[in-house]
Amino acid sequence: MIAAHIALLSVLLAGPIEAEVIRVIDGDTFWVRAKVWFDVAAETKVRVRGIDAPEIKGKCAAERERARQAKIIARRLLSDRVILRDIGQDKYAGRIDAAVTLKTGESFAERMIAAGLARPYDGGKRKGWCASPNRHSHDQATPQRSSGFAQARSGNP
Repeated sequence: MIAAHIALLSVLLAGPIEAEVIRVIDGDTFWVRAKVWFDVAAETKVRVRGIDAPEIKGKCAAERERARQAKIIARRLLSDRVILRDIGQDKYAGRIDAAVTLKTGESFAERMIAAGLARPYDGGKRKGWCASPNRHSHDQATPQRSSGFAQARSGNP
């Protein structure tokens, strides 16, 4: 009986779940408050499925600056409610992993990638965001100014 309830709960919590964004950590992680069952609300940290963004405490100044830019854009894009789908446990304890849809219906991950502030990530070994002597100049971590970046900076979804 308990196993059946756990199985049902895991299906319900897989989403979609509407959530209020309460704090942005960086370009691919934020806190939400979501109603998970009738009058039961929960706050949890969400890792955006499918992307890797630079780290705030990155290994070099370029990564830290890019992370700062990613956080600013993420705050603008996530300024309201989002829909969490395909919810699962992240490989690091203490947060969930989810596909995130903005109120406009757009994928948050795709917007961040289009803005040049995140890249596709499949959960494997992360690539660094700092330039190395072995990289060609086009591989270095410099912000890309795409239409997605311009839209996000202007506040237009």
